Amino acid sequence: MRFGVMFDFRNPPEMRRADETVYRETLETVRFVEELGFDDVWLSEHHFTPDGYCPSPLAVSAAIAAQTSRVAIGQALMVLPLHDPLRVAEDGATVDVISGGRFLLGVGVGYRPKEFEGFGIDIRSRGSRMEEQLAIIDQAWRTGTVTFHSRHFDVDEIEIRPRPVQRPRPPIWIGGLSRPAIARAALLGDGLLAGGRRAVRWYVEELERLGRPTDDIQAAGAHRWYFVDPDPDRLRDRVEEHLLVFHNTVVGYFDSGGQAMPMGAEPATSAADLEAKGGQYVFCTPEECARQIVAHRREVPLSRFYILGGLPGLDFDIARGWIETFARVVVPAVRSELDATVDG
Repeated sequence: MRFGVMFDFRNPPEMRRADETVYRETLETVRFVEELGFDDVWLSEHHFTPDGYCPSPLAVSAAIAAQTSRVAIGQALMVLPLHDPLRVAEDGATVDVISGGRFLLGVGVGYRPKEFEGFGIDIRSRGSRMEEQLAIIDQAWRTGTVTFHSRHFDVDEIEIRPRPVQRPRPPIWIGGLSRPAIARAALLGDGLLAGGRRAVRWYVEELERLGRPTDDIQAAGAHRWYFVDPDPDRLRDRVEEHLLVFHNTVVGYFDSGGQAMPMGAEPATSAADLEAKGGQYVFCTPEECARQIVAHRREVPLSRFYILGGLPGLDFDIARGWIETFARVVVPAVRSELDATVDG
């Protein structure tokens, strides 16, 4: 089981700092994450938000590739229908070259109408559009040349350079929570970006339906966001204001798209309220965190698990505290317990 940290570079108006400070300190935290031994760094994407939620995950991936030497760099996730697939193929290959083969492409169809309107794309076309985009990117990375004629794209003998380091291509992970999205992930992707029980169960069922192997499931996600500290109550008090901004803003994103938020949550007025409304956020000791992750992993075959690398407007020293505790205490405990289960 691999462990990672997710970053979104949010800089909310009510806690605004200079954007260059947020990006510099986040990249410093990414280097810290690698030094601690984490396996993966994950980025996400949104557009046209007051908090500047990371709009350019491939540009940031290149920056991370240049400043690290070991961690895999992925997106959880990019809204692929908003992008030109040839550009994604070029930029993704460039990141793979800069990183020496550490890039993975994580994509989803998106759900916020404002983003599709801003880029002049019909949101109703996002499913078919992404399927065609994935075919173009796959062809570009495997062969270096694209010829593709379809409903949304018309490409004739376009050469794509550089070629990615990974062969036959960098892995493509597809996110989703609905049954159609998960079916698309099973059919077209190399892994699923979702960590919940139902999503992974559906993914396994879809793989079985397609006759694909299910003995080494590739699924990445977080069934909960863990905040780990020997004194969880103290950490909750320190981050409460920032967690509420994180949570309530994302609830607004999902509401704008007419969707229920993953893990089932509503707007909240306190961290205690958040914990009471479904357990999406958990403040706990390292020992309790390890127990919960092991229990989930025994039920759900996740191959990669990630935690948050910060909260909007929060001092990065506080975030580095729970990141370091997770790396030094939780990860070894989880791996030891899971290894003992395998040996037994």
